[in-house]
Amino acid sequence: MIYVVGHKNPDADSICSAIAYAEFLRKRGYDSIGVRAGELNKETLFALQSFGVEVPPEIPKTISSEDVVYLVDHNEKSQMAECINEDVIVGIIDHHKLGGLKTPKPIFVRIEPVGSTCTILSKIYREEEIEITRKIAGLLLTGIISDTVVFKSATTTSSDEEEAMRLSSIAEIDIEQYGMELMKKKSDIEDVSPEEILRRDFKEFDFNNHRVGISQVELVDVSLIEPKIGGIIEEMRKMVEQEYELVVFMVTDIIEEGSR
Repeated sequence: MIYVVGHKNPDADSICSAIAYAEFLRKRGYDSIGVRAGELNKETLFALQSFGVEVPPEIPKTISSEDVVYLVDHNEKSQMAECINEDVIVGIIDHHKLGGLKTPKPIFVRIEPVGSTCTILSKIYREEEIEITRKIAGLLLTGIISDTVVFKSATTTSSDEEEAMRLSSIAEIDIEQYGMELMKKKSDIEDVSPEEILRRDFKEFDFNNHRVGISQVELVDVSLIEPKIGGIIEEMRKMVEQEYELVVFMVTDIIEEGSR
């Protein structure tokens, strides 16, 4: 079995790219399945429901020696599911910087400086002339819109916009309208605890043997976070005491296009 999985604390790009690449591999004749390395956020659940796609199963706690893994949307060991050892990794598709991952043998790697892993997967489908269904087009479009914040992120490239336009035609989706619906779901933190907010888009990095955690929340109205700041700071203190040397929390204003 080939497992395709994104990073821990998965976001829309991570989940959608895992599902889409597993589908690509199946169409190429491989036994593959997209899996998740954590619980899904509201934005991702909304996207799956919108296109009639089931929530992917969680990655098994133990990977058999007969099974292999493709990593999507990450390549840092600290962001990998704990059950994954380097010797089962056969490929990486990502849009982040190299994270120092070492494998015992050569593997397939495709990393591009674009705004979303789903952008790369859309290109792979086209290059290999594999049909993109409406469901897969919708998921790939979701990943692009989410990670580029509807093309407002500084990481957005012309490739992201070009692939999104192609996908929106297949999925029969208005990008601006659907993008706003996604952003509203992403910003819905009313019933979310400070710990959940902090962990929702949390990534761990190893900077010269210094364990650092970076979290980001993207909101259409940054005032929504103010009542929860005290609790978030308290959770950050706990994390520094127990796990990390430094924890950074960023709040991004989707409308004003800035972070603090």
